[in-house]
Amino acid sequence: MYSMRSLYQSAAGSRGPDIMMADLLSRQETLISNIEHQILRVDKILTETEVSVRTSAKCGSAEPSNAVTCTSSTPSAAKLNLNWPDIKYPLDIVVHADPTRLPVTPWALRKLLSGSVMIRTHVHSSYKGELCAVEDDYANMDRTNGKIKIIFTLIFRNIKEMEFMVDPVNQMAVSGEANLFRYICRTFPIFPALGVFEETLSDHYIDVICSNLIGAKVKDQQTTLNYLVDQIAQKDGMLVCNKLTPADFCLHAALQKSPFLSLPSSAQKWRRSVAAAF
Repeated sequence: MYSMRSLYQSAAGSRGPDIMMADLLSRQETLISNIEHQILRVDKILTETEVSVRTSAKCGSAEPSNAVTCTSSTPSAAKLNLNWPDIKYPLDIVVHADPTRLPVTPWALRKLLSGSVMIRTHVHSSYKGELCAVEDDYANMDRTNGKIKIIFTLIFRNIKEMEFMVDPVNQMAVSGEANLFRYICRTFPIFPALGVFEETLSDHYIDVICSNLIGAKVKDQQTTLNYLVDQIAQKDGMLVCNKLTPADFCLHAALQKSPFLSLPSSAQKWRRSVAAAF
């Protein structure tokens, strides 16, 4: 019989295959060790994440009084969502007003929303009275600036109640600052969603503020303010509910126009919360 010598037989005295095998085993052991280390790290991360999720769940399922403590001492002070809706900008709103009874909404929005709101003023040829000093952006306004979202054009004239228009061709003029304020809030829904009753109550307070606080006699203003402060004290530190509403912003705007009104220290926290939301 014939036999053939193995082509893979190592040379005499050579330990090549043994050395290669040992090196391979060493590398496998190192790889396994690294994998075990990574598994331990993943287990640790998962454990920490689970604890965090459980803590958040406890915070969310706690009683209302405890929930406020878990989330924040002033939950309503969170920044509002200022994502502007997809409409043509800038939005032009023309307001006719008597300089002796100026609306507060344009300047309040200008202050809280910074460069997103600008104001320009004109005097109607029929108006012969005195003009008060107001902030006007007419000289430095650039309509091509993408940051400008709202432009208020105020025309001073002799008029009993302010009125505004957005589309003079297709819309009639609407009277009353309460309606101007509601239009702004509905065009730019930046406030948290409200229930039907809460939204109705917010509208009620807006009417109270615009009729009995803005432009009223000082005595009547203080009486109205005291009533509204009592409502804030009864509703978790905000005017309507435990969330910031258009009524809170409307009251904040009215107080900017009447800084001489006495706001109790108990309501100062509310004022800071509204300002911090913008």
